[in-house]
Amino acid sequence: MDPMIKLIVPALLLAFCVTASAATLEENYMRNCAVCHLPGIHGAPKVGDKAEWTQRIRPGISTVYRNAIKGIPNTAMMAKGGHDDLSDGEIKAIVDYMIAAAAIEPAVLRDAAPYDALAVERERVAIEVADETLVGQVRKALARIREVDLPNTKVEAERGVVSVVGIVPTPQVVKQAYGAVKRIPGIKKIDMRLVSGHQMGWD
Repeated sequence: MDPMIKLIVPALLLAFCVTASAATLEENYMRNCAVCHLPGIHGAPKVGDKAEWTQRIRPGISTVYRNAIKGIPNTAMMAKGGHDDLSDGEIKAIVDYMIAAAAIEPAVLRDAAPYDALAVERERVAIEVADETLVGQVRKALARIREVDLPNTKVEAERGVVSVVGIVPTPQVVKQAYGAVKRIPGIKKIDMRLVSGHQMGWD
């Protein structure tokens, strides 16, 4: 999905689902976040303050989500605003509610989108996962691709660097295999050494 769409979808959902969920979402915001965000206490961006929310979202909405969920050190913003009973999804929904209320310019959202992709990639790589677990996850992902001969495909991992060795029918399968494993959390690097019959000169 286009990163820009990922940014805009929450606001659109809010706009189109007013009768179904906005009241509940507003109540959630009022109960848990309005005490700081309504008056702007301790530097908290006010709901509807376009300039403040524009500044917050420039590094990407994933950064805003992370700050809301994990808190910001040395500020009044505690993890989840001090409401540990809220799920990450509920916190994100409240963030979406406040961003939608700010009516941020589409150009700002568009310019922020690339930073979201970078943030997601950094977080994925930063996760530490045991090598044997990575091997299992990669093999599971490859098993979903019919053209991959899994029993004859070698998958190894060392300190997060995964190598995949084997033979597949076409270059398209190589690309499909890479796409299936590249976003597995904990992989630092992928050494994709699948070789297609075309590359080996087969008919």
